[in-house]
Amino acid sequence: MKRYNIVKLSNMVDKAKWVSKVWNLLEKSYSKVEGGLLFEDEVELIKSTSIWKIVIRGNEVVAVTVFKQKYGQKLVAMAINSELFGSEAKDVLAYMLKNSLNRAWMEVSEAAEVFVMKYCGGEEFLINCEEAKAYLKKRIEPLGDGYHYIRDIHGIRKTKLLLGTPGYY
Repeated sequence: MKRYNIVKLSNMVDKAKWVSKVWNLLEKSYSKVEGGLLFEDEVELIKSTSIWKIVIRGNEVVAVTVFKQKYGQKLVAMAINSELFGSEAKDVLAYMLKNSLNRAWMEVSEAAEVFVMKYCGGEEFLINCEEAKAYLKKRIEPLGDGYHYIRDIHGIRKTKLLLGTPGYY
């Protein structure tokens, strides 16, 4: 498998250099997701997140993953630049996620769930509903498989799945 140079941004100055390009990718990526992007603006994106991991080609972002500090690193957003990099951008994101799941955790639904399960070995990192409830500290309604659950996100009921490695620092 090809290796990609993943750049880790953890301070406001470094994030500010890339925020415009990252924000544009995130907005496009979440435009069709019910509930959308959960950041109000670029400033909130910078201030409320702990780490961004980006792959850069030239002066463009190929893919980005965004983390918050919560029981370790929680992956809270991701996006690719498919307009400029086509299917390679998906390969880059899959590589990034595969290398994050043993050190971070995430909630997925819709297309993100399909992608992570199909291309990133997500089944190895499934977290059952009881553990999910403890990490999320939110009311969830477990579904029959023991892993999927429904919870309200900004007034929208969504079926979610939690996977990864919470508590890793």
